[in-house]
Amino acid sequence: MNLKIIRKNITELNANDKSTIDKFVEDNDGLIFHETTFNEIVANNFKTKLSYALAYGNEDLIGVCPIHIIKKGLLKINYSNLSHCEVPYGGWIYDKNKISIRILMASTKIKLNESLNYWSTIQPNNNDYLNSGITEMVRFNTVILDLSTTIDDIFNKSLSSKQRNKIRRAQKLGVVIENIPLSNFDGFIKLSSQLKLKIGSPLRASSYYKNVFEFYSKKKKAVCLAAKYNGQYISSMILLANNNYTIAWIAGRQTDISNNLYQNEYLWWESIIWAKKYGSKYLDLCGLDELKLPQLARIKLSFSKNIVPFYLIVKKTLLFRVINKIQNVFIN
Repeated sequence: MNLKIIRKNITELNANDKSTIDKFVEDNDGLIFHETTFNEIVANNFKTKLSYALAYGNEDLIGVCPIHIIKKGLLKINYSNLSHCEVPYGGWIYDKNKISIRILMASTKIKLNESLNYWSTIQPNNNDYLNSGITEMVRFNTVILDLSTTIDDIFNKSLSSKQRNKIRRAQKLGVVIENIPLSNFDGFIKLSSQLKLKIGSPLRASSYYKNVFEFYSKKKKAVCLAAKYNGQYISSMILLANNNYTIAWIAGRQTDISNNLYQNEYLWWESIIWAKKYGSKYLDLCGLDELKLPQLARIKLSFSKNIVPFYLIVKKTLLFRVINKIQNVFIN
């Protein structure tokens, strides 16, 4: 096979090109985080230079990877996704029948003054990265729930009786789950900011979340669910969906409420229902950190024990390292 990888700036892609990329992403187990519009929103909000690496085999498109570039003096840092800006996954989406991640990563070149921070997408099965021969690869975990069975089977067979009782308890206590519309999106931002302040996460401009939610909610691919108690929103979550995954993307929570309302368990359950109705194959509970966020990890694992990996790979040239050290000395 004649493999060719080209890099195209987003401004070089017309509407048909973007549509082709987005369809390829959906057809090959990709996520909304790989789509062109999502990455354009990210680039506009965080001032990156966006391009796409496009792999062709015998003139057929066989792989796509978004690339964000941030300049640092003489250096250019390439990101497959801005993980530090709440874009958890990225990397190559590719036709596994025609190409491997080993070949794609070996063919992903960087210039002497560049580095690459590469986060993969979720690897639920047929994990191509394990046989890639890449030695400097750091594993991270997330939790996914298979949505192939009926919603009744998920509730009665996948959830423990203790978990089912918590959900019923929340309902009996008067917790209700509502959709937060775009017109009331500030309600979500308020809850999200409270949670970020509590766990020490950086606050982002509300326009970022609003831009994403506005675009994808109009396409029926996003919803903002909120648990309401005594007339107030107390917990919330934005879900982003395509046919492969519904992603529990950004959460928000009041920090001064009782621990026995079980609103979070109820909210997760309604998220499962929404993802199932949408038609996704999986619900991704978006990350698992049992050391830093043990309570959240326990809640996620109470809904699914299916822990799957994604990976971080960092490439830096020797010249990049030297220039970076020199720049850091002068900056400091």
